Amino acid sequence: MDKNTLINHIKTRLPENHTGRLHALMLFFTEVELGYSNTPNKWVNTSNIVYFNGIDALNAYANTRCPASQLVEGDTPEELADNMIQMVHNFNNEAWLETELYPYM
Repeated sequence: MDKNTLINHIKTRLPENHTGRLHALMLFFTEVELGYSNTPNKWVNTSNIVYFNGIDALNAYANTRCPASQLVEGDTPEELADNMIQMVHNFNNEAWLETELYPYM
């Protein structure tokens, strides 16, 4: 995930005169679920949806069928991009997965 590309993607969709936090719903599936490999617990970020309204973001998060989905926020496109990139790194960190994901699935 390239930070500059991600920031540009967010900025091109940013409504004029937007104020408030930015949100992204990030969907993660295992390679096994996607049929890519037989490696359990290898996660793939399949989709990211940016929201400019917290209620819409929370509603989408609550209604996703993806149990590993994550909702991240930021005050600026740059902060949101940083938080999204950090979340991808989190899914490659077994210690984070053991404490922050697996107990809730």
